[in-house]
Amino acid sequence: MGGVSEVGDRPLGLRQTTVSYLLALGMIASLSVGTHVLVDSIVREQESSARIVNIAGRQRMLSQRIADLSVELSSEFSSAERDRLLADLADAIALMERSHHALRHGDPAWQVPSADSPAARAIYEDPPYRLESRVQAFLDRARVYRGAMVYDTLDVAALADIRAAARRPLLEGLDAAVRTYQEDSERAIRDLRTVLFVILSLMLGTLAAEAWLIFRPLFKRLADRERKLVDLAADLDQALTLSTSELRLSANIIEHTGEAVVVAARDGSILSVNPAFCEITGYARAEVLGQPLAQLRSDRAEEADFDEVWQGTRKYGVWRGERWMRSKRGEDFYAHLTVNALPPDLSDSGAALVAVFNDITEIRRKDETIAHMAFHDVLTGLPNRDLLRDRLDRLIQQGRASGGVHAVMSADLNRFKTVNENLGQTFGDAVLCQAAERLRRLVAETDTVARVGGDEFVALLSGREGAGDYAILADSMVAALSRPYLVGGKELRLTASAGVALFPADGESGADLQRRADGARRVAKRRGGGYQFYQPDIDQAVRRRLRLEVALGEAADKNAFTLEFQPKVRLRDGEVDGVEALLRWRSDEFGAISPAMFIPMAEETGAITRIGEWVLQESCRQAGRFRETGLPLSVAANISAKQMLAGDLPRRIAALLDETGLDPELLQLELTESSVILNQESTIAQLAALREMGVRTALDDFGTGYSSLSYLRHLPIDYLKIDRSFVMQLETDDTDVTVVRGIVAMGHALGLKVIAEGIESEGQVRILRESGCDLGQGFLFSQPLPPQRLTLWMGARRADRQIRAAQG
Repeated sequence: MGGVSEVGDRPLGLRQTTVSYLLALGMIASLSVGTHVLVDSIVREQESSARIVNIAGRQRMLSQRIADLSVELSSEFSSAERDRLLADLADAIALMERSHHALRHGDPAWQVPSADSPAARAIYEDPPYRLESRVQAFLDRARVYRGAMVYDTLDVAALADIRAAARRPLLEGLDAAVRTYQEDSERAIRDLRTVLFVILSLMLGTLAAEAWLIFRPLFKRLADRERKLVDLAADLDQALTLSTSELRLSANIIEHTGEAVVVAARDGSILSVNPAFCEITGYARAEVLGQPLAQLRSDRAEEADFDEVWQGTRKYGVWRGERWMRSKRGEDFYAHLTVNALPPDLSDSGAALVAVFNDITEIRRKDETIAHMAFHDVLTGLPNRDLLRDRLDRLIQQGRASGGVHAVMSADLNRFKTVNENLGQTFGDAVLCQAAERLRRLVAETDTVARVGGDEFVALLSGREGAGDYAILADSMVAALSRPYLVGGKELRLTASAGVALFPADGESGADLQRRADGARRVAKRRGGGYQFYQPDIDQAVRRRLRLEVALGEAADKNAFTLEFQPKVRLRDGEVDGVEALLRWRSDEFGAISPAMFIPMAEETGAITRIGEWVLQESCRQAGRFRETGLPLSVAANISAKQMLAGDLPRRIAALLDETGLDPELLQLELTESSVILNQESTIAQLAALREMGVRTALDDFGTGYSSLSYLRHLPIDYLKIDRSFVMQLETDDTDVTVVRGIVAMGHALGLKVIAEGIESEGQVRILRESGCDLGQGFLFSQPLPPQRLTLWMGARRADRQIRAAQG
């Protein structure tokens, strides 16, 4: 029985062992599965906690990143850099908003369940942190600021709001949230570990070996996860340290910015300034703290101007503009000023507003200089044509509103072009400056004198009783402009012309008044100078003159002129000594035009150069034709001042003689005194070269210009021509007789032959012959004739003299 029992017990023990073993295996399997579940739960809790803590820490870092990007955007960057900063700001705002939503409500994409807990809700919803509203307010301000910067509008108020929101209350709330999430995570992990350790303690005795083999990999995996959690915590500490560093960086930016920053209390007392403020104003920091902002106000600025600043700041939260301010040195400077009201959450610091300004005095001066240059003549400093137009319009408006007589006067200097051509532009500029100063001194402060081009000035005059007063003023201006000009030790005498148009009698628009004053001035100039009031018939004359100038230019282009020739007769025997070529022009529109009219016009318009070249060429050709017909007559051609001033007259004459094959002795040149005096050295050299070539020269209209023995005795000329004004009254005026005898005696003393112009009577011939005059020309002998008629006249005269000789 006993054996049976033992034998039976073995299987039972084996079964029990087997059952126990199976139960142990089942328990091991169950505990293993449970352990795996618990370990995975712990691991997942650790990973989730690490994500939550990391996200919470990232929120703190993002808040600082948004604040720093906002500060950076307030500085000046290139367009590409600005776009990048705007994009970074948008990404930071979106990332902070999403991370905040993930913490409060979970985010499957980030594998983060809701991190909501009683402790977290207290942080987000209850005092003292109220983190939910602070985060939302911060994000709202950041979005508003970014929106303003997208449209390139610096919203200083929004920037202040962002920086204020990113300060201690928000950071403390975010730090509290991080601590709360860490504590919740640690508490959950501790609970899971406690359960795990209880289960493991039940299995430890019997399943040590199996546990060692089973759980070793799991603990290794758990250790790896813990190391990752430690690394994440280290990263979070590093991020927090970086945020603190970035806060210090923001403070340093304000300290080192080039714009003055001053924080003031509600009563206007200064609480804080940056170094740029001290540099711009000259005040030390200690000198202004607690002092009123009003001490920076310049005397140039009215108190009401700064009242406007404070009222605008209180009403709208911000004021921007420009004001005069004063430094410690008592120097005024012009500042671009921005004043922002600070948000209420900074009231505990006592700060109520922040003002940012910089010194733009130099910029303002440059702007004023540019504006002055745009509306004033660079040479004389007088208003230019643009400013004159504006003031003329205002003068018209004033005249229409208040009545009275106003005037526009146009004035210029006669023969001023010859000053520049002869003495140089520098000399001419000095003359213009003196003329401008003389005119400026003659008018009242309410009047305007402008330079509108060249030597032309326009004066806008008002406040006088009538035309008589303006006539006195015009006469004074002409007299002032005609006084000698002293430049570099040289004295220059010029005359002036002026034209006056009155408002409203002569026109009711500025353009009409100025045009009519110009027309009156041109009339005065043609009369030799002085002043002229506008008359209705002047418009017609001006329009006719303009058409005549156009026709003259076309005639010069086409050489639509003719030459007539007036004989020069030897007074002692009546023989023809030569002829003078006289220019004639017949216009299709105007008919025959007097040379006294179109030649000065040609000199003014510049057409005289082309006309003079044609006269020389045609004179040489006609002299050649006379020689071919048996009349070897010398032809005298008139030379203009511009032809002499060109300086190459001998070369051009030589080329013309070569071209035509004319004997130089058959060509004479006649010059006026005014053309000779312009550039004496060049004129003497050219005349000497012409004499060496065999071309003879005459000084025309002698006695009417700048006659002076000091230069006449140096001129290499052959003839003096007495002007017709001295010949006309020889029979009735003893003074003219004396003058003519003096000219003849002087010419002979200098070795010159003398020619008298404008002879019309035998009595004049008798007096001239008795005075020793050599040659004469005038209607007594012959009027100017075309070449064919001159040939006939010469033939008839020769035949008549032969008949007389035969009879005598």
